[in-house]
Amino acid sequence: MKKNKPLLKIIKEVGSATELAKKLKVSQPYVSHWLSGRKPIPATKVKLLVELSNGKVTEEELRPDVFYDPKEKIGEIL
Repeated sequence: MKKNKPLLKIIKEVGSATELAKKLKVSQPYVSHWLSGRKPIPATKVKLLVELSNGKVTEEELRPDVFYDPKEKIGEIL
């Protein structure tokens, strides 16, 4: 399975998937589902994840389907 690279950066930053789960107030298996791509990261958790990354990950990297610059997307279409 393809791992979520931005999420891996955040896990490395906080120390472990278990520690990340505690900071997000979710279960560790839930984080594993995000990491494996079985479930999308909830948009409600993205802001905190970006904060926990200490600037190493953006909202768009975590959820490009939700957080994107529409001007860039229009450029891709044209």
